[in-house]
Parts: sequence; structure tokens; C-alpha cells
Amino acid sequence: MLGRNALVERWIGLWNEPDDNVRRKAVEDLFAPDAVYSMFNQDPFVGHDAIFKQVTMAHAIYIPRGFHFRSQNNALGHHNLVRFGWAMLGVADGETDMLGSDVLVLDESGRITADYQFHDKLSTMPYGELPYADEMLPGFFTPEEITHYRQVFDRFRATPPRI
Repeated sequence: MLGRNALVERWIGLWNEPDDNVRRKAVEDLFAPDAVYSMFNQDPFVGHDAIFKQVTMAHAIYIPRGFHFRSQNNALGHHNLVRFGWAMLGVADGETDMLGSDVLVLDESGRITADYQFHDKLSTMPYGELPYADEMLPGFFTPEEITHYRQVFDRFRATPPRI
């Protein structure tokens, strides 16, 4: 099993990875097949495909707009749990735009079975100005996923996310 901070670095790398195929492989390597990813303001994502699509959606929102993710190098372990903090920084200025933490539940092989994400500081990015998910990633989502993401984006347009 990897050390806690090494696991977190692989997890962080997943969010910054520009290649869809490498990102999908990273999801499959890091997460158990039936893993659950629960994040702010959305229903849980279950399984490799759903987690891959959510990570890719986040990538499409933040990376092209000049952000990247970084570990806070503070991973703590407790039995099969790992808790750590992360930051989303502006590439141009290095300023922190979003902060969060995750709690990972690991199986006996060290793969993630559950990932619970918390946001300590939301991004200042104007979410209401974003194109819809299916416009950013045409052909990527099923009709049901398009409906889901449009509802999420419409909520953000009507009421910017708050913690």
C-alpha cells in the first residue's frame, strides 16, 4: 500500500491530468469498481464511469480557466481512512481560489471505496457564466447525465454556491 501523501499525490494528479485516457486509467487504479464519490451540492457518483465523468467535468471547468489543484501535504491516516486538504490555485498568480478536504475510505488493497469531499472555500469563478456541461464536453454525457448537469448548472446560475 502507498504512503498516505503518495496516495494523495496520485489523487491530485487525477484532477490535473489533461489526457482523458490517462485520467480514466487513474480512476480505475485509484478507486474500487463500485466506489462512491460524494461532493458538495450533488448526489453521489458511483462507479468508475460516473467518477471519471465527474472528474472530467471538473477538469473542463477549472483547468482551461487557469487553475490547477495541489495537495496541502497534510494527509492523516486512521485505520482505513485518509483525510487531507487540497487547494485550487491560479496558475498565473499562485493565489488560492478554492480550498477543500477529502476523507477517503480504503479497502484492504489500498483502493478508494468512498471519497467524501468537503469545500472550505468555494471558488470565486462566475459559475453562472459557464457554458453547460454538454456544451463544454459535447457527446460525452448520456441524456440523463445532461439533464442532471443542466439542473446543477441552473441551480448555480440562480443561486451561486455557498458553503
